[in-house]
Amino acid sequence: MDNKAAKTIHLVFGCIASVLIIALAIMLMISCWEIYQSGDHPYTRASVGEKLQEMFVLIVVTGGFIVAGFLLHLLLPVDKGKPRAIHNQRILMQKMAKKAGHPVSPAINREKNLRLILTIGTGLVYAGLMVFPALYLLNKNNFSGIDPTAEIQAAALIVLPPALIGLVLCYVCALLVSSSYKRQAAAYKQILVANRGQGSAAVTEKPERKLPLNLIRFAGLALALVFIVVGIFNGSAEDVLTKAIKICTECIGLG
Repeated sequence: MDNKAAKTIHLVFGCIASVLIIALAIMLMISCWEIYQSGDHPYTRASVGEKLQEMFVLIVVTGGFIVAGFLLHLLLPVDKGKPRAIHNQRILMQKMAKKAGHPVSPAINREKNLRLILTIGTGLVYAGLMVFPALYLLNKNNFSGIDPTAEIQAAALIVLPPALIGLVLCYVCALLVSSSYKRQAAAYKQILVANRGQGSAAVTEKPERKLPLNLIRFAGLALALVFIVVGIFNGSAEDVLTKAIKICTECIGLG
């Protein structure tokens, strides 16, 4: 697929996602106004949960489009014409393939299929891991408000482990995909050498090394999750919830 077609797909997808996000924002504002007009001290877990259930389908569809946008960016990136280094490995492969004459190679096809399987498989596994936590969070019977600390701790035990496992899977997938691109680049270089291709330095420029930065980001995110867990189980979560309620109902004046 050429870059023009890829840009068209991204444009259409972005327009649809924007419409969904705007529609969700409008529904959220309408719901807030309806709850506000329902009487004194209207903002309760029951009233908010009821409105969220009414928007459940739109929330799921919008969330699905956000996840799909991430996958689209991975599977079908767009060349933005960066004048310096080629930062996207897939675009680098496209440029090398064009320089090599789009050769048919079992090694190259194998790497392409491997990356596709890794990306889709990781996304499906992550989605499967989050099904039960999502159903638990959407069940308002699990959040009666009798003991907020116990409810938050129970939700954390259900939500955080699969989320952390999925995060690790995504990081491992990124490492495997990066290794696959390196092997494919090596195959292209062999073809270019065999064809005595000249002037390939412009497309064989090494991508920017992002592994240390990604590793720092992953470590920071993991550390943040650790502190969140510590805060939940030492009782700080209820303090944060109480302060949030007071800010909304007293300072901002929503209540």
